[in-house]
Amino acid sequence: LQAITRKFLPLDQWLYFDALECLALEGAAQLTEEDCAPRGSRYDGQIAVFGAAFQEQLGHQKYFVVGAGAIGCELLKNFAMMGLAAGPGGELTVTDMDTVALSNLHRQLLYRSADVSKPKSAVAAAAVQRMNPDIRVRAHQNQVGPATELLYGDDFFQRLDGVVSALDTLEARECRGGEWCRAPGRAPRLPSTPGSPQVPTWRAAATAASRRCWTRARRGCEGTCWSWCPQ
Repeated sequence: LQAITRKFLPLDQWLYFDALECLALEGAAQLTEEDCAPRGSRYDGQIAVFGAAFQEQLGHQKYFVVGAGAIGCELLKNFAMMGLAAGPGGELTVTDMDTVALSNLHRQLLYRSADVSKPKSAVAAAAVQRMNPDIRVRAHQNQVGPATELLYGDDFFQRLDGVVSALDTLEARECRGGEWCRAPGRAPRLPSTPGSPQVPTWRAAATAASRRCWTRARRGCEGTCWSWCPQ
């Protein structure tokens, strides 16, 4: 719009951005200059703030991303850039039943015109691997629910460090957080909607059913990342 109309001029000034809350994280005060020294890696910016040990831990993470739509594309891109699952033992699994449609291209940044009609999860996995060749990512085309509980069962969830709900429709979120979550013996699923009043109830039901709990690790604009902490 700006290029066509020439109505708006580019900003000719400094942009100031800070994330000082990162310095208040547990353990940050104990970091030494050596911990944060450059390693000649693409992650030196993160290492300067969080330390090399933190970056190494990121590489070991095993995460499950449910959905490769607009939210999932953004999260997968961020995970690739920050080095999640890009180290020994790390693994990122993404599942989505859908295929790329022409209407997706304007808001789902990992897809191109040549990808139309291809499985979203496979295209997204290939895209983030081009961004970061070290990332270990697997693509599934499965719905997460009662029909696939043998695939996504207790053994699958117990080896994970985190689960990300990147479902971008209310219907899908309600489906994932409904009867499957409450069924005894099934892996717990909690809603990704920030501030949902149902979270305490669902957390209790899931813990009672499978003796495990989920804690909120990080909240994005539209989704919530839940960390795994076995009891």
